Amino acid sequence: MTTSRSNTKIASSYQFPFERFGIHTDATLEEGAKHLSSYLHSILTTEDSHPGTAEMAERAQNSETLHGIIDACKNVDIMALEQLEEKYLLGPKFNELVTAIQMTVESGGRIYVAGCGASGRVALSLRKLLPELFKDKIIPVIAGGDFALVRAIERFEDQGDYGIKQLAEQGFNPSQDLYLGISASGSATFINYPIAEQAKRVKEKGVPIFLKPWLICCNEASQLTTVLKQPSELAGSEKTSHPLIDYPEEVQCLGLNVGPNALAGSSRMQSASVTEIALYFALFQALTQNSQLNIREELRVLIEKLQTNAIAEQLAPLIIAEAACYEGEAMRYMNYRTDSSLAITVFTDLTERSPTFNLPKIENNFIAQEINREQHAWCSLEIEDIHHAECTFSAMLGCEPFSLNWEGEPLTASEKLNGFNFAMGTKEKREALTHRAHDLMLISRIHDELVMTYLNEKAQTKVEARFNMAGLSEFSQQMFLKMVLNIHSTLVMGRMKRYKNNLMTHLSVGNAKLFARSVRLTTQSIIGQLQEKNLTLFSRLMKTPGVPVNHAIQAVATTVAHIKLKEPSSASIVDSSTKKFFEKSGIVTANLNDLLEMQQVATQGIDFDENQRDKQYTNPWHKERREKLEAFFKCRQQLSSSVIEKIVPKLA
Repeated sequence: MTTSRSNTKIASSYQFPFERFGIHTDATLEEGAKHLSSYLHSILTTEDSHPGTAEMAERAQNSETLHGIIDACKNVDIMALEQLEEKYLLGPKFNELVTAIQMTVESGGRIYVAGCGASGRVALSLRKLLPELFKDKIIPVIAGGDFALVRAIERFEDQGDYGIKQLAEQGFNPSQDLYLGISASGSATFINYPIAEQAKRVKEKGVPIFLKPWLICCNEASQLTTVLKQPSELAGSEKTSHPLIDYPEEVQCLGLNVGPNALAGSSRMQSASVTEIALYFALFQALTQNSQLNIREELRVLIEKLQTNAIAEQLAPLIIAEAACYEGEAMRYMNYRTDSSLAITVFTDLTERSPTFNLPKIENNFIAQEINREQHAWCSLEIEDIHHAECTFSAMLGCEPFSLNWEGEPLTASEKLNGFNFAMGTKEKREALTHRAHDLMLISRIHDELVMTYLNEKAQTKVEARFNMAGLSEFSQQMFLKMVLNIHSTLVMGRMKRYKNNLMTHLSVGNAKLFARSVRLTTQSIIGQLQEKNLTLFSRLMKTPGVPVNHAIQAVATTVAHIKLKEPSSASIVDSSTKKFFEKSGIVTANLNDLLEMQQVATQGIDFDENQRDKQYTNPWHKERREKLEAFFKCRQQLSSSVIEKIVPKLA
């Protein structure tokens, strides 16, 4: 059973927010490339790479260096928590947040905690983990409704009007309720539009001053506004629209800058952890009037457990075992099994693997093409104390799930939410559906220990890990489990080569933030590979006749546009004639990882002169890569300046 409001009609057409990159629809390609390049080189902390996890993927692939990279990831968690304690907990902004929550609740209002993707799952988790007595005071809002617990509807992040409409449908009263918007980067339009709307009311003195809206992010406010202003100033336009810039006195910002994530851009890791911890402590203190000393003490105990548990020794065999499950033609799938008390934490890690590492999504029984597809989700969940599919979401969330039922957005329908099944018996059903064996990962609490057990029943293989959680509160146990699972799954995917170094390269471009990241990472990779090589080779590969612009930005932006167009659920970004051109061009790039491999080939001394390339093409690359390069070269030659000028401004 799901809770829903009205059948609001929402336009299904989707456009990137042009102003995000400081480029306008009448910009020339040369201007567009320049401003896009400038924007992409202004790296926020949440997009930066962590020096402590350099070569993470490569170290995960080597069993001799696996223990070391596990420790490195653990140390990033510990450093983030220490930064949280030293710089932010019980600081002025934190105390202001506690006061705002207290005053809102005392005046009869509720606290709306909103986010997209990983940040939205933080909101859902907070409500589940807070004491039962206070749950009616907390309203979690995840972009797209609770369907997004399983699968983020990524285009929602760039739709500000969606944020306002969904907030209204979930009963937000601007004269009484407090809005806390979570965005790790601070740039999610879905979050920022409602913040701006409420800030405007505060400025016009239409609501009490304690109802100033909050942006909870993992970049400093000053850093965020500096970066946001850059592209628009370069483009000669008016200031970029962002609530921190437009309403500096009416918007509160808790910027938890604790350093980069262990995997660059993966906000599900340290960004989500410190955000959830900070908000839980703020809500708990405000609602219970607990002493401030307990907050620091609880966090220190959590840090101590991370330090004293032999996490590397315990996790390494599990990482090797799960990665082996996915290898080769005899690939098996994985079924995680836990009880309802741990389900939301375990499931959050499982479902976030799909967007982070570009894995097949968990199939929905009411979407025929997902049931009939060749590749299925690598892992899924069973809740061992739940035996009926319709009860799984209420067990995970601690309340009835919420669906939007918006016309034009089919994934927001209640029936789609009910198409997921995580009750007992899922393993056998998925084995029948996928025709593949499923190994088991059992996660349980036995006395004061967290126990993770891998089972390959056919091979009679068992690998077990145990972690001491004595002295941790219920919330801190959930955070300990989250961090252990994040390390585990990230390094499993490192062994599977689902990213390079410590950069999210195997991603699907689903929103403007991911588009920017794709272009930036690819451009940096190209520049790095070409520093000591003949640049004329690269120019010949990338050049479009008659368009004198930065060839790297031009080619990368164009190719990333094609990646976006290949997404079956995407609405049109460019006109139909341009889309048809791409489809006929022969490009077979599937994701950013393929693009990086193409650039790697291009920088190994291969001459792509059309008349000579067959003679020069002597590198021993297999047929698939060769075809991709041929198609890419062909497309670069055929693209005219008029086509390019249609694409780049609209991407922005």
